[in-house]
Amino acid sequence: MLPPGDRHDFQLTRDDDRLQFGGWLMTDTANLVAAVEVSRERSAICLLLPLEFSIDELERLIEGVRRVSVDGNSLVRHFVPLVLEGAKLVRGFGSFDDRVLGTDVYAEDGVLDAIQLRVERWISDREAES
Repeated sequence: MLPPGDRHDFQLTRDDDRLQFGGWLMTDTANLVAAVEVSRERSAICLLLPLEFSIDELERLIEGVRRVSVDGNSLVRHFVPLVLEGAKLVRGFGSFDDRVLGTDVYAEDGVLDAIQLRVERWISDREAES
């Protein structure tokens, strides 16, 4: 299920007889968990942009992948340069019935350091409970 937000869908151009659709959804960071869940089940990424980032620029970047068939890996390659402009890119993998799920995070050092610190605390808390 998609999180609430401003949704934009489009048909991708293909050289074969298949239909493929793409799109994007603008939502609040409060919906990040739901957005990452969507990226686990589909060829999708979550892109957290600074407030000052231009929506027109985002639409221009989306046009760059609109004409080709893409998967999660090519979306990462296309959008990861935005990390240098303060964006964070998150992609989940694995579905609800898989034994192992994961999340890739692309961000500046400070963000990754903060995530690492919280993971270390979580592990320490679990070890203390045992």
